[in-house]
Amino acid sequence: ANNLFYVSMYDHMYQRGYVRNIPGAPMCGCLEKMPIVSRSDCTQTNVKESYKFIKSASTKGFTGKIQYATLEFQACQGANNKNNDLEAYYQRLVNEDRITTSQQEVFKKYIVGNNQCQNTIDAFLEARGYKPGIALDEAGWTYVVGEGDLMQKDNQIYDGLKVTTMFNESPNKIMRRVCTECYNSHKDIFYKRLTPLPENFDILNLMMNDWTNTNNVLNTDFELYSTYIDALSGDTSKRWTFCNFNDLGIGFPRDCGPTGRVNWNWNSYYRGGGRAQHHAFYVEANPEMDYKSLVGTDISAHEDASISQSSTGWGGNADRAKDGNSVGIYGWSTVTHTNWEQAPHWQVFFGSEATVNKVYIWNRIDCCRNRSRDYKIELLEGVNGGTVADTKILSGYLPVMNMVDFEGKAGFTLRITPTFGNYKLLSLAEVQVFGDLDPTKVIKNIAGTGTATQSSTNHGGVASRAIDDDINGHWSGKSVTHTATESSPWWKLNFPEPVKISQVILYNRSDCCWTRLNRPIVEVWKDGALVKKVDYPGPSWYVPRYGASSYSLDNVEGDEVRVWINRWGILSLAEVQVYSHVDESVITPSPVAAATAVPSSSPSAGPSAKASDAPSKAPTGSPVVAASDAPSKAPTGS
Repeated sequence: ANNLFYVSMYDHMYQRGYVRNIPGAPMCGCLEKMPIVSRSDCTQTNVKESYKFIKSASTKGFTGKIQYATLEFQACQGANNKNNDLEAYYQRLVNEDRITTSQQEVFKKYIVGNNQCQNTIDAFLEARGYKPGIALDEAGWTYVVGEGDLMQKDNQIYDGLKVTTMFNESPNKIMRRVCTECYNSHKDIFYKRLTPLPENFDILNLMMNDWTNTNNVLNTDFELYSTYIDALSGDTSKRWTFCNFNDLGIGFPRDCGPTGRVNWNWNSYYRGGGRAQHHAFYVEANPEMDYKSLVGTDISAHEDASISQSSTGWGGNADRAKDGNSVGIYGWSTVTHTNWEQAPHWQVFFGSEATVNKVYIWNRIDCCRNRSRDYKIELLEGVNGGTVADTKILSGYLPVMNMVDFEGKAGFTLRITPTFGNYKLLSLAEVQVFGDLDPTKVIKNIAGTGTATQSSTNHGGVASRAIDDDINGHWSGKSVTHTATESSPWWKLNFPEPVKISQVILYNRSDCCWTRLNRPIVEVWKDGALVKKVDYPGPSWYVPRYGASSYSLDNVEGDEVRVWINRWGILSLAEVQVYSHVDESVITPSPVAAATAVPSSSPSAGPSAKASDAPSKAPTGSPVVAASDAPSKAPTGS
């Protein structure tokens, strides 16, 4: 209060011409610094007065009358004739032995330069044991996601459906962003929803990356406030009046402001930039919310579900779509990626027959959004294939989150296939399938528990490639086996002890030479004796180029599975899956992996070619017996 008085007093005197120099805000930098540097410490006052005195004859005393007075303030007269400079003033005090050099060093921590007020305040607080930040009442607010100093690494929620459900179940439909380095107007912002969120509206993505106006119009669908009290009251005179939209990759709140445009106070989790490097999002807490009872059970998330895709490119494995992270940033290692091919697909076998309700699909966002279009979602009646029980279509260019509803239809496998164009690829951020299944009927792929061998090995196509949990049929993916050209080549899998086998599924090579897997024979052996043989259905039959062939073994018990062809040739397999019934009566949920990377300030690298980049040359480096085996054209490259 004393320092504020000095500033007010000096300004008042200056305006009336009483003083020449004005210490105060222009001299010392900023008002926030006042608790640290006293204005009076660096101000000198020079006064000259002239009086006329008259002796009274009657009283023999004197009476005085002022003739004139000069009042002069000199602000911070420092060393080297520098005025209005705090550092120079303190140097003068050192020169005059009025303070020590150690005192001067302490003072230098508090000198305020241009645009340094916040740093000065932080230094002041730190010296007194305080740390800038925020601590919210956990009973009132639930942490969602953040960056920088406000990120709670172990509590990040990257599941768009879960966050959207939390928001819908919050008491007043309010989300909050706190930002420690944003402008004062943007340090605390409250997003209040006025209209219901559409079914495929991902509010997590809206806040993190894509502040767009689809179903999100200021003061129609939502309001922004600077305080929670104002948001609760709904006082329209206190709500923000300006927003802009439609820049994919820039998140909340773009350039929105209380009364006009305010730039660079937004966050982005893959483009970087903006002042919101240290921020966090919160949703109003609802301790009574039971998430599972609201959305159901994800029948594709248990550890015995079988997840696969037609091929794998650039490390984008199929199981990335089941890691619990719906944020489609490739550099976070959470997005799937096939090769360029004619019929790319991603699929999940539930482990048994299941009734399927809602299916949610999230797409990649950091690039290549034009690839996300025209999806066919099929519910199949077999293990990793079979007759189509039902089909849903998503047409056109797709948003980040999409939903289809099978309304309780029964099936074993869900498959997602893009249908536009000729050569294409498929990238998915996350897939969630809600429904019901009987855990006592679940079968699982046990091929990985055995040891694979084959009659011979050529071109590095070792037998273990067929049990690497990768159905990628492209030779370049290093997941395809290869024997020499020989009579009756074989591949076999030995288990350490007998197991009951219900089905065997074969996947073919797909980049070329798929006709080699013609008329394969599947056998089950036990203790060196043949106990079951399943022959090919016809003389010209072969395993499909894209897809799989299933062999039913009727739960026969054996310790060896053998695949062979009864002729001169080469045996190549992309994958062999051996299914057996799960003994447990309760399905174990699959552990959700946290994102291996955290948001960075710059875009992450990753396969980013456009659909028009599909190559036209055949792949090189794969063993091909005859020209007739190879496709006329097949894509390579990202």
